[in-house]
Amino acid sequence: MNEEKEERPFVFPSHLFDEVKRSRLWELENEDINDQQELDKLLNLMFNCPEGKFFLYVPEGESICHVLRKAMDSNLLVSDGWKRNFYLHPNSRRDYVHVLPNNAQWQWEQDLVDSAQEHLRFELTLTESAKRKMQIDQHISLQKASDANPLELKPNFMGFGIDLQKAWSWVCEKLRG
Repeated sequence: MNEEKEERPFVFPSHLFDEVKRSRLWELENEDINDQQELDKLLNLMFNCPEGKFFLYVPEGESICHVLRKAMDSNLLVSDGWKRNFYLHPNSRRDYVHVLPNNAQWQWEQDLVDSAQEHLRFELTLTESAKRKMQIDQHISLQKASDANPLELKPNFMGFGIDLQKAWSWVCEKLRG
């Protein structure tokens, strides 16, 4: 006999979870941002993914790296504070777990509390002034891109002309690409 089984979608048992949230997050470590180029990449990512959360993990006893500290002092980034008791998961390179010292649920969590390096978690966000500046820069670059044609149709010699500055930029761009 050929019996067909009815396919049902998988449903989590309701008694396991009180709440489920879907989000995007990036976990950064203190040594991930070492220079201005890496900081610029991070700032652009934060600008282009405003719904995401960006967490920086710093080993307790260490300070935030100088590049990020400079960005905070320059009013590009802000962190409202930090949270303690984060430990690197023993089976993962980039996963941190929050374990309170007297509230470990499993033995491996207690082992982390007893022997692993504790980390502080900072949530990084772009400041409003940095967002405005990046929006303006984006708008200006879009305007320049839309006005890159070197040909002009204005009243001039024989009805059309060439904007030499735009023509030079256009030629240089074509030669590079």
